[in-house]
Amino acid sequence: MTKEEAALFPAYIRSLGLKLKDGTPLTADNYLDFIKSELIRSAQIAKNAGAEIPDSIGFTFSTGRGAFAPINGGQKPAGMPAKMPAGGQKQVGEYITGLDMEKYLNYVANKTPLKSAPAFDALGVAGNDASGENDEFGDENNKPANFTPYSATKNGTVVAESAKANELLLNPMQQIGSGVTTTAPHWYICHGSIDRDTAFPIALNLALKLQNAGKDVNYLLAWNRPHSGDYALSELFDWLDSITK
Repeated sequence: MTKEEAALFPAYIRSLGLKLKDGTPLTADNYLDFIKSELIRSAQIAKNAGAEIPDSIGFTFSTGRGAFAPINGGQKPAGMPAKMPAGGQKQVGEYITGLDMEKYLNYVANKTPLKSAPAFDALGVAGNDASGENDEFGDENNKPANFTPYSATKNGTVVAESAKANELLLNPMQQIGSGVTTTAPHWYICHGSIDRDTAFPIALNLALKLQNAGKDVNYLLAWNRPHSGDYALSELFDWLDSITK
């Protein structure tokens, strides 16, 4: 079932029409590299702040002293000073130069149990088999319902019109840039780099959709954070201050 869902991903990503900052279309072919670049950015920011980033989970580091070791095609990592501090050279290993994604994802996958597939629209929508999302799309009698054609088809049924209407209202990917909604100009999106409850593409797709629509977006795969909240309140408050001045 996981393989079936993975096979549907390329067409879904194409349907979104997302573009990277340099204008390159985001596709299934370059998506893993996109995630990789965001994880490197996150880890570099954490390392700059003093965090220990082990190479055992897939990261590689610069081996030379003094000169800047580029990542992501030669771009200076976010958070890096424009010039070297006076009076000394940078230490070996200060710059992250690469990431073995297979090793890193195995590290993430082994931290907490996996959800069964499909993770949100469960095949069983009766009793304890229903997910919280199935309840969200249920009816006024609290009867859970499927809300994706994939799971509905697997159950030998179709998505109810009421579920389609609710999905339209709850799915920002269909609302941003639609011309019939008003989208906030500033967004702060923080998603844990070891989140096992929600996949990386959910937050990354939303961030790119907003950026492509010309919105101001501050987003990060927050280093070494799981699916939890209130871990970046100081940063959030600083960001709020910055957009209200």
